[in-house]
Amino acid sequence: MDVHCPAPSGPGPSILASLPLAVACALLLLSGPVAGKGSDWDDSVVGQAGAPVTLPCSAQLGNRTVHWHWQPAGWDSWSLVLSANHKQEFWGGARKLEQRLADPSFPSSGDLSLAFRARQQDSGQYLCEVDTKEGEMKPKRHIVLLVILTVSVGPPSPVPAGGTARLLARVSAEDWRGGVSWFSPQGVPLPRETLPSGGVLSKVPRFGPADQGNYTCQVLPQGPCGRPRFLFSHAVVLRDSTQDPFTNVSHGLSQSLVSSSLSPLSLPCLWSPGADYFQLRWRLPDSRKTQLVFLFDRWRQSTENRRPARLRLAHPDPFRSGNYSFLLTPKPGDAGRYTCEVFLDESAYQKSLSLTVVHGDSSLYSSSVYPALAVAGVLSLLLALAAAVVLWKRGICQQHTAREEPPCAVEGENLYENPDDLRKDWDQRGEFVPPTAVYMELNPDGQDVYKELERYEECHQ
Repeated sequence: MDVHCPAPSGPGPSILASLPLAVACALLLLSGPVAGKGSDWDDSVVGQAGAPVTLPCSAQLGNRTVHWHWQPAGWDSWSLVLSANHKQEFWGGARKLEQRLADPSFPSSGDLSLAFRARQQDSGQYLCEVDTKEGEMKPKRHIVLLVILTVSVGPPSPVPAGGTARLLARVSAEDWRGGVSWFSPQGVPLPRETLPSGGVLSKVPRFGPADQGNYTCQVLPQGPCGRPRFLFSHAVVLRDSTQDPFTNVSHGLSQSLVSSSLSPLSLPCLWSPGADYFQLRWRLPDSRKTQLVFLFDRWRQSTENRRPARLRLAHPDPFRSGNYSFLLTPKPGDAGRYTCEVFLDESAYQKSLSLTVVHGDSSLYSSSVYPALAVAGVLSLLLALAAAVVLWKRGICQQHTAREEPPCAVEGENLYENPDDLRKDWDQRGEFVPPTAVYMELNPDGQDVYKELERYEECHQ
């Protein structure tokens, strides 16, 4: 009379149940080990905390007694959980919630499986032992490893629209090896990360109506590929709300940049490594509507670039480095406000840059959000007008030099400094001056243009 354990069955989507054996083996290899030291058990069962679990064991009982013992992880001794004989008499010590033998007719059926409601602390090894009968040297023994799976979904379902759903699975046994995977409601494997704590994490950023449904956590014990897969389904629904799902938003220093057309420039964006996804948005200077020009989602493994010929990433591995900057070769039509947005769970980071594109070879950074150079044309006209008026004033005042000193005399020969001299002064201070940068001074020699106009009125009178 041999003791054998039937393969337990579990719920799961039909697409997973129909996976061929070769695919199941490949998933096990790809999922990687959870932890382990080796195996000294005959079978393993994965149960979820708070849910019923059944530890299989079968034998023809006859007039003998079956004993179930438990050895928690790290213990060297066994504790009696439940004993039962052919008279359906029960006794035991280390009780479990709702413990019983799964089949009420176990004396005749030979199904000696132990059933109870699992808790986190119930993980460990369980020994199914049937007393010896006459002529046998030792009792029939079968050891089952019980692994408790804990699953958490964050934020708690329903997930806010546009938020990031986090699916985390942990197993309780340190001396157990196996693979843990997550599947979408359509049965598609989700990218995952194994955390230092041993948990397996998958995420669904930008959660929307199409992402609702039952997500399946598959636990596949290591060993022969014929071993059963344990499937656990978790419903995740959408909370349709206009509330921003990102509750912790930080902002970088806004900048302005004037650059020549077709000259490569950097759109800086530095934040913490390990973001879920990041994107670049753009709007015209005279518009309030923004457009998405770049998106990189590492969990959905998707990239979208709407300016592939002129826009690219500045770092080959932005998620590991935390460098989410871009390199842009602009055309005149690319002027506007660029905003880099980086997202991680409920946190977000934003950094904006206002870009003016001109013909030539000049570039200049400043910390202003709205650059004064946007009105450079108007200022140039005002300067030209002021210069003409002052020079005219000089001519009139020279007519009075024989009678008295003109009250409107202007010190110095040049009203405005020479840009070449300014460029030399800047170089002496160790600052970079673009070769074609234009310097405009509205207050030459410390004098106010409008006071010069008042002096002209005095001369004219």
